[in-house]
Amino acid sequence: MITRRMSALIFVSLAAPILASCSFSVGGSSIDQDKVTESITETFNKTLAPLGHTTSTVTCDDPGKNPADGTEFDCIATASGTDFNVVSTVAGNDVNFKFVERPYDMKKTAETLTAAVTEKMGGVKAVDCGEGLRAYAPGATFTCGVGDSEGNTGTLTYTVSESGSDDQWVVR
Repeated sequence: MITRRMSALIFVSLAAPILASCSFSVGGSSIDQDKVTESITETFNKTLAPLGHTTSTVTCDDPGKNPADGTEFDCIATASGTDFNVVSTVAGNDVNFKFVERPYDMKKTAETLTAAVTEKMGGVKAVDCGEGLRAYAPGATFTCGVGDSEGNTGTLTYTVSESGSDDQWVVR
């Protein structure tokens, strides 16, 4: 129950660095699945490092022998028990891949939001988003509990942006 209305809207970027798209050369006419999974793992680990997580597995569909340009195949990168979808596309001798979701470490997200909410709204605030690593696609929302030292509570709704650099939150 909200005993006092706490309301704020702010743009914030809490996700790990943007995982737009990456590409690498596979050489030859067949896709080397090991190179695909190694490249995805390396790229994702760079993103996960600031969050204190690492990639545990990457598995990909087989695009077949001699896939045509534009052929898409799906991969799943798993970190801390959470799956992240990756769309891979054949482009000549290259494979481009794009992560569908962004990783959010919920405890670190809450810590960052606590500082932002306190700064924006004043008073001592505490934000609780739970724990663990979560995958959120652009447009997704998640909620966190908000409280202050006077016992007032509210709900923070966080919206993941397309770019990842202008995510928004509002407390009600």
